[in-house]
Amino acid sequence: ITSAVIQAPPEPATSFNVSVVGATATVSWLRPSSGNLAGYTLEIGSAPGTADVRVIPIPAAATSTSLPAVDGVYYVRLRANFTSGS
Repeated sequence: ITSAVIQAPPEPATSFNVSVVGATATVSWLRPSSGNLAGYTLEIGSAPGTADVRVIPIPAAATSTSLPAVDGVYYVRLRANFTSGS
């Protein structure tokens, strides 16, 4: 007999916001209140649903990150990762 512990995925982050001031883009959010959060993956794409520009792993304790702002239109998605792997 094999047993497994099934963990609930993390809740999504809330109050997701992207702001650009000068040459810096800041992405911010509020942490989920429950779930087994292991960290986040910030995906930046050139079209909706893509991550072809940049993929950035972010620690679970973070609630914002800043990066250089580059001219253009970008689509940004923040994925919560849980301790089971995704």
